[in-house]
Amino acid sequence: MDDSNKLDYKRAVIKPFQPFDHKPMVMPYYEVPVDILENREKLAEWAKKALFASRNKSKRQKPTKAMEIY
Repeated sequence: MDDSNKLDYKRAVIKPFQPFDHKPMVMPYYEVPVDILENREKLAEWAKKALFASRNKSKRQKPTKAMEIY
């Protein structure tokens, strides 16, 4: 997720994934709403936006030492 699709998740009132109820830690992952999962066209649109966001993120990341080796 990035700025190009963050609004979709906010509109759907989706909160970040919280793996443990008893810990305040949240992950940078969000669930796809059920109504999106049940609609092929909407799901394809969200998937395309997610793919676009992941490609943009990888372009912005600086290579790490491990990445430079390869």
